[in-house]
Amino acid sequence: MLSKKIKSILNQILIVFWILGGGGVLFVLQRNIATAALFSYTVLLIILYRPKIKNVLINAYVYIILLVILCMFVCYLFAVPPQDLTKYAYYLVIFLISGVICIYFFSSFTYSEFLKLFYNGLNIIRIHAIFAALLMPLLLPYSIIINNEISGFEGWTFKYIFYQKTDQFAFSLFGKSIFRNQGLFWEPGVLQFYLNLLLFIQLYVIKSKRNNILITIFTLLTTYSTTAYGCMLIILSIYLLGLIKKKLYAGIFAMVAVAAVIPFFLTNFEQKFQGDKQTSAYVRLYDLTEQVLVIKDYFLTGAGLDDGQYANLRTHYQLSGSLAFLSFNGEERGSSNSLMALLGTVGIFIGGWWLICYTKQQFVPPKKKMLLTIFLLIGVSVEPLLLKPFFVSFIMSGMLFIYIKSKYPQVKSLWKSEF
Repeated sequence: MLSKKIKSILNQILIVFWILGGGGVLFVLQRNIATAALFSYTVLLIILYRPKIKNVLINAYVYIILLVILCMFVCYLFAVPPQDLTKYAYYLVIFLISGVICIYFFSSFTYSEFLKLFYNGLNIIRIHAIFAALLMPLLLPYSIIINNEISGFEGWTFKYIFYQKTDQFAFSLFGKSIFRNQGLFWEPGVLQFYLNLLLFIQLYVIKSKRNNILITIFTLLTTYSTTAYGCMLIILSIYLLGLIKKKLYAGIFAMVAVAAVIPFFLTNFEQKFQGDKQTSAYVRLYDLTEQVLVIKDYFLTGAGLDDGQYANLRTHYQLSGSLAFLSFNGEERGSSNSLMALLGTVGIFIGGWWLICYTKQQFVPPKKKMLLTIFLLIGVSVEPLLLKPFFVSFIMSGMLFIYIKSKYPQVKSLWKSEF
């Protein structure tokens, strides 16, 4: 019994660690060390518990990695020179690690077992975010400033437990500064993805209790994120429309209650374009417009995975109108829109295939498939997330499923004892 409890705890730690691999502060401050630690911990669990890994899964993994290498080679061959090969090596390592994580998950758990661990992991993220929202304003005087020059991250931290970016001020309340809640992640826009994912699972997968759902909604509100509010309203509205069909009065009452969130969304949206925070919206619009031009010029094979070269390339495009006041100095990295960045760096065919595999992921059940797909794509359209370990795991899981499904059409799931 104790062994099972220990195994459950160790697996739960892996799940939380894996989630943090999708934008956690730890992976921003110490990217290479944290990524190596995630891989080492996964391998340690494989050695400790020796799950029965099916040959078909290993074969699929090998073929997919070879295909990813081929894609990267084609991209490198036709990319804008010069390209730093270490960038390609890093992304290949992310695919290798993410594939190993997928194999461990699929070989160790039934889907119900994984879903329980994943749900608990998202709950841990939510609980921490609630405490961060309540305590961090009080702990700021006792916090220290940390930064990472490569990523440009700078923020306060209290004992490396709570974090707050220095530029995430939201508004003043009774003379007190209220900051946007980012939890364990480098940006509130990242935290909102996991909270909305939790909300989706609560509403459509496990049918969580009303109070639990309300706590998730409250936590989402503390991010003060336009994207968070927009995704939350979409997820809730679809659910409530279904509820109205089943229980008319209960559905209408719930819809009226949800409508109370709309003023928060509209106020936040208005500030993005007219208030103090309008630069945030313009940067995202700038990224979108600029990368549409990159995709147009490098449609087939992309501009290359070297983010430094990609940053320099972007300086060649001069925008006009309301976006002309923004500039990109060529020394910056990344993009706020990782979906468009993927299409710009590896091209429409390779990038499109990776995105299809991403939406075919095996970790969240395809209930309300269209809604889930829209949410997953919006989530990576507002933050530089798509090539982080957590999200590459989603891509790899889709690749594994598509490959195995093509060979064995009768397969409906990759989870333990299910194929």
